[in-house]
Order: sequence, then C-alpha cells, then structure tokens
Amino acid sequence: MRSRATAALLAVLAAVGVVTTASSASAAQPDLVLGSRSAIVAAAKYVVDRKVTYGPKMGFGHSTVGAGPTVKSVTANPAARINWSDGHMDCSALVRYAYSRAGIDLGTGGTASQVGQFEKLAAGVAPLAGDVVFYAVRSKTTGRKEYLDPETGKWWDVYHVAVVDGTGKKYEATTYGKPAAYSTINEATILGYFRLKPEYGVLSGQSWMGQDDVLEAHYVYGDFDGDGAHDVLWFTGRKGDDAGDGYGWQLARGGQSNASFGPFRRVLNSAVTPATSQLAVGDFDGDGADDVLRFTGRTGRGWRLASGGRTDAPGTGIFAEFRRVKNSVLTPTTAELAYGDFDGDGADDVIQFTGKDSSEGGSGWQLARGGRTSSTGATGLGGFRRVKDSAVTPATAELTYGDFNADGADDVLWFTGVTGPASGWQLALGAAATDSGAVRMGEFFRVKNNALTPSTAAMAVGDFNGNGTADVVWFTGEEGASEGDDNGWQVALGRRGATTGDRVFRAFHRGRNVALTPTSAAFAYGDFDGDSADDVLWFTGAAATVAGGNGWQLAPGVDGARVGEMMFGDFVRVGTSARVPIES
Repeated sequence: MRSRATAALLAVLAAVGVVTTASSASAAQPDLVLGSRSAIVAAAKYVVDRKVTYGPKMGFGHSTVGAGPTVKSVTANPAARINWSDGHMDCSALVRYAYSRAGIDLGTGGTASQVGQFEKLAAGVAPLAGDVVFYAVRSKTTGRKEYLDPETGKWWDVYHVAVVDGTGKKYEATTYGKPAAYSTINEATILGYFRLKPEYGVLSGQSWMGQDDVLEAHYVYGDFDGDGAHDVLWFTGRKGDDAGDGYGWQLARGGQSNASFGPFRRVLNSAVTPATSQLAVGDFDGDGADDVLRFTGRTGRGWRLASGGRTDAPGTGIFAEFRRVKNSVLTPTTAELAYGDFDGDGADDVIQFTGKDSSEGGSGWQLARGGRTSSTGATGLGGFRRVKDSAVTPATAELTYGDFNADGADDVLWFTGVTGPASGWQLALGAAATDSGAVRMGEFFRVKNNALTPSTAAMAVGDFNGNGTADVVWFTGEEGASEGDDNGWQVALGRRGATTGDRVFRAFHRGRNVALTPTSAAFAYGDFDGDSADDVLWFTGAAATVAGGNGWQLAPGVDGARVGEMMFGDFVRVGTSARVPIES
C-alpha cells in the first residue's frame, strides 16, 4: 500500500503533467522538462528508487561529469574521487542531477559552493516541490548553529543539502556506503529552506519575491528615520542586487496618512536577522534616529552599528552600513546586557550586569556610554565603567527599563514579587554624568507596594499618555462591567519629578476595557502614530476586510490622559498585512 506522503507526492506530480510509475533498476531517466519543479522531484526520486549510493567514503560520487547515474561498482583506486559515471552520488551531486532534468546546470561545486546559488526563504514562506534544504554545523567561530556573513551574504559551516518534495519530505544522499534515501524533514535540525536564485535559472512557481507569501517575519520597532513616529523594520534574511520587496531590510514607516503605515521598502541591503545575529535597537549614536547594534562575539569585529537616519526621498536608504563602534567580544548570550539612555545625554547606552558587587570582589553594574566621539571623529560606545555597586542581574531579578520619573535618564525597575517595606516594586534611578564622565545610578527604593511581576502578569512599559514618564500596563485578560482594578487593561502611570524616596507610580486604573493580552494576541508597543503617546499595535494574523477589520490594528495612546481617564482609543486598522512577528 502506498504511504499517504507518497500518494500526495504522486498527486502533485500528476497535477503538473508528470506521470510516475514504480521504478526499477532499468527504468529510463525522467524526461527533461525545462523549468519544471516536478522534473526535479522526479529525478531525485529516480536516484532513490535506483538505490544509487553515496560511495564507499566521504568525497566520492561528486558531480564532476556525466549526464546521470549508472549502476557500476567501484573498481581501481577506491580512494580516488569518482563521478556520476562510476555509479555514485554525494548530496550536492544528487541536487545537481535533479536540477539538470529541469535544464539547469548548477556546476561542479560542492555543498559550500552550491549554497551560494540559492537563497534562504524568509520565515513563514512554505517551500515548494523542487526547493532544497541545507544543513549546517555549529560554527566554531561564532558558537551559533548558523552564520551568514552580513558583508558578503555568504553562508558558512554548511555541510549537507537535499531536495524537498513539497509534502514535508526530502530526497538526499545521506552518507558514504549508504544508498540515497527518502525521509521526513525534521525542521528543528535544518539551516533552512532555500530557493534557486533567479540568475541561475527560473522554475515554475518561482513567485517568491512578493511580501504576501510571507506569513511570519522578524520584526523590530523603533523610530529609525528620526521623524518622531515609530516604524516597523522587517529583516527578510536575504541580500541581493534586486531592490525588490523581498530583499534586505524593509521598513514600513509609521505616522503616515491617517496614522497608518507606509509600504515596506528596502532601507539596507543586508541579510542580517535576529535569527542569525544578536541585535539590539536604540539610538546609540545620539542623532535622534534609532539604530541597530550587532554583537559579533569576535575579536576585531566587535560591536557593529548600522545607524538609522532621516530621509525624504522614497527609495533612499535610511541605514548606513555596519561599522565597528566598540571592540568587545561580549554578546547578550555571554553577558547580561540591557539598553537605554541611563545617563540622560540623548544617546542610548549598554549596561553589563556582572552579578557580583565589591563585597564579592566583583564590578557591579558596568556602563558603556553611547554617543561617545573617538579620536577619529567617529561616534561609538565608550569603555565600561561602574555605575552601581550591585549584584542584581536580570537572571536573578525581574527587571525592566524606562524613564519612570521624566528626568531624561532611564531607570531600572525591579519587580520583587512580594509586598513589604523593602519589597514591592523597587527603582534605581538613572543619573547624568559628572564632568569627568562618571555616572552613579541611585540606590533602590520602593515606588509601589505591589507583588505583580512580568512572570505572574502580562505587562508592557511605555509612555502611554505622552507626558514624558514611562508607565506600566497590566493586561488582566478579562473584561468587566465596572472600572475596578481587576479587569481590562490596567495602567500605573509614572510620576514626573519623583526622586529617591517618592512614590513614583500612581494607582492602577482601567485604561481600556478589553480582554486581549500579549499571550492571546501578537502585540508591539511604540509611538506609531507620532503624537508623543505610545500605542499598542496588534498583528491580527488575518487579511484586511472591506469593513476595516483585521490586518494591523492600532489602539492609540491618549496624549495627556490622566488617572481615571481612558488611556487608549479604539482599535483602528493601520495596515492590511496578515503577517505576524516571529517571537524572538
């Protein structure tokens, strides 16, 4: 009896005009059909059905010459590299042969070369029959499973490739001494799905440039063009000469007509994504536009900044190319880091929580100040200096960051999870630097006697009423008839001018009667309409309707709202896409 997967594959092939039958050792090669994906799959199946082997050891069966496999045992020198006519195929040879039946010659390069002829599909794009899947080992250089050089767009540490059949399975030459196999794809182990670059050939169904095919995407949020409204930045994961909407970093600018987002357009030709690199967002050079900071983890490469900037011409790149701003090997996976303008000078900084205070021989909290100018005139981050003698870290305490008292410097808010005189919500205030450049953050003091924490309640931080102070929103997950403190979206407003010892946060009050939470809906936060008050952006995951529903919906913060007043307006559609962000 045929398996369900085999039946599905045969149905796909028959639908496009390719009839397949059970193969034997003497079966003729599949027909050559120019540009046909089904011909690629049929050729890969042919290799498996004929039980063509990889060869007796690694390096055998490479695609050097020949039109197709033959059944011939290895003779003569078994240590010599052999070719198709010797009856063996390695993984790249199988792929080359399969593509040759669609009239496309991938050349004699191995897997490391072959990967350059394909481009990784963006997350959420389903692979088509005839696409390929690549595998990579953990990089010795970066310690990550995959590594894509952002300057060259070249993949490193790739070791294996297989042909995808479109039903969740693959055809592949597995290893030496074994015949080619047909098996289920384990997506947890793959580098990703890849599609042939147009310059190497065009296949049926090659319409992969459109944005609507992408159901999930790597998004980050910030004011990348410096116009006062937050934008949505999409990392497509592909770098190429084509300036179309499927390449590089794409930006949808906020604050456009009717508070909507503009169309996505490319702002930097880079393949870097949060999946392949460790990134942070902030205005690290202090020019009023948010930037993207990349932690390479490598000596000499250090921390690299792609600076955001202003632009008025459509199509003009907003981001500058990556440049080194600090020669440090620290990354968010090797050190506990946080980002914000902790010294209030207009440039975002990086705090390292070392986990030990001076009593333990440690260095406490160390700050690398942003917006520092080097001897060459370049703006970067300064050296680490201690700003607080504390052993508290994000690993040992639930922390968040923002300017909760509107003094211009970001603070560190600690949710202790218990109530009491030395518990509740504790705040360490940021502080301006002295003339010598030293920064001393304040001691923790209680600012709200509340046991809620981000792990026990769904929360978000932002200036939701536009008064310059960061507030805390608690999404209760319930609607209610009365405006009590246990339903809807509850807001604890920050207090302007508060200092050490003051009660910084006001009492929770209902800012909107809605049950949606970040766990039931995909949310992002920022001033997306440019009115100074932060908003809640909801990615519904459904296409826009004529009536104005679905797509991207915005609940705007109400500028100037006070305790007891409605803090958020009704949801309105600001984008038509059904795409949702990938959780990072």
